[in-house]
Amino acid sequence: MTSKYFAEKLRAIQVDTPLTTKFENELDDNGKRKYAQLNNRWWDNSTGTQKEHLICWFSRKYYTDGSTQKCIEDNYSRCCKDCYFKKNNQYKNLTQTVDAKTVFNHMRRPEMYFWIAESLNILEPGELAKCIKEVQDALESPNKKWKAAINKYILWEDVESKIDTFRKTFCVKLSKT
Repeated sequence: MTSKYFAEKLRAIQVDTPLTTKFENELDDNGKRKYAQLNNRWWDNSTGTQKEHLICWFSRKYYTDGSTQKCIEDNYSRCCKDCYFKKNNQYKNLTQTVDAKTVFNHMRRPEMYFWIAESLNILEPGELAKCIKEVQDALESPNKKWKAAINKYILWEDVESKIDTFRKTFCVKLSKT
C-alpha cells in the first residue's frame, strides 16, 4: 500500500478522537503542551487537527523531498493559503512512491499513532488509554522510550487490516498503487 493511498483513506475518516485530543491538549505547569509537539505546528494555522497533520505526512512521503505541491493540487490537505509547505515553497514534482508501512514506522510523534489507532478503532478505548498512559510515563522518564510502548499496542498489520475493512465497509474505490 502506498503512502498516498493511505493518506486518501485517512482523509475519508470522519470520527472524533477524544483520547488523542486529550493527550495533545494536556498542559504542564507553565501552560505548554506537556506531551504533544509543543509549538510551531503548521496545522494549527488551518484545521488544527492531527488528521490534517497525518494526511499531509503520508502524502508528502509520496513526493520528492517531502514536497506537497501535488498533495495540495490533489486536495489531500485543506489547500489553504496558510499551508506550511505551500507558504515556504517546499514542494516539487511527483517522482517516487513510498510504502505506507515504512512511513508509519518512522512517524515521530506518539499522537500520530494515537489518532490512527483511535480513528480506525484499532484498540478498545480502555486499551488505548493504557497505551497512552505508558507513553506518558515513558515521555516523563529520562530515556524517553515511548516508541516501545507504542509498538506493544499499535501494529501496522492491524492498521492495514482496519484500513482495508474501512474501504470495504464504505465502498470507497481507490487504487492501491
